[in-house]
Amino acid sequence: MKSTESGMSNLNCGRRHSAGRRAFTLIELLVVIAIIAILAAMLLPALARTKAKALKTQCMNNVKQITVGMILYCGDYNDTTPGANGVPSPPAQDGIWWWYKELIKPYVGVRATPSATSLNGLTGTNAAVFACPKDRGWPPNYPKPLCQTLSVDYSSYIFNGVNNQADDDAVNLNNMLSFKLASVRHPTRTWLIGEWSFSWAFSWHDSLTGNANRAYNNCLNNLGFVDGHVAYLRIYYDTVSGAYPGGYYTYASGGTPFIPAGYDYQNAPD
Repeated sequence: MKSTESGMSNLNCGRRHSAGRRAFTLIELLVVIAIIAILAAMLLPALARTKAKALKTQCMNNVKQITVGMILYCGDYNDTTPGANGVPSPPAQDGIWWWYKELIKPYVGVRATPSATSLNGLTGTNAAVFACPKDRGWPPNYPKPLCQTLSVDYSSYIFNGVNNQADDDAVNLNNMLSFKLASVRHPTRTWLIGEWSFSWAFSWHDSLTGNANRAYNNCLNNLGFVDGHVAYLRIYYDTVSGAYPGGYYTYASGGTPFIPAGYDYQNAPD
């Protein structure tokens, strides 16, 4: 009798252990999946923001290095910035705005590449300094990149080269004059190097529409100033095309304004 009771007891224990190892029910599995989905939804935006911040920082470092390179170049040329009269013929697209890069490459550790056709054609260990890590190309249906120079390699950044004219399309670029850095009235408020998107009130860092190089996307861009500092700024224009009031910078000779020397210009944003 005792043997039978002992056997029944062992059988019941086995059943209890077996019941304790049962699989998840469908509802429990769905709850676990839902929890994982909620955690992912909470973490992914934070990871995306962290990545975007890292890319913005890299872009800012690029602008800083190019700005310092331009200042070093000017130091070797009597404190004078490049002038469009130094652009070879035929002139590079948009003249010295883009072609400045060929002049300062040695100052940022990049060798000249007259036959390059893309960023991959650049040489030197620091070639990517001229490419914003978040640059997504150029405006749709535009026949060619807006960032080419004479050597056709790529640049995401422009030099403040229209230093005494109000419209680079209405004048002969080869007649533009260079200027001395010391002549700039407000070096802390006068940009020297900037993302090319800034010149058309574009921003590819904080797109509200998801489209590349779209106008009025917060208009946030990295700019390097005459005094060497770099800032991430929002600047608005009345329109993407047409005459802009004010000036990109103000210097001692009193040049024609293009966008105000102060960078807090916020006029009729979309």
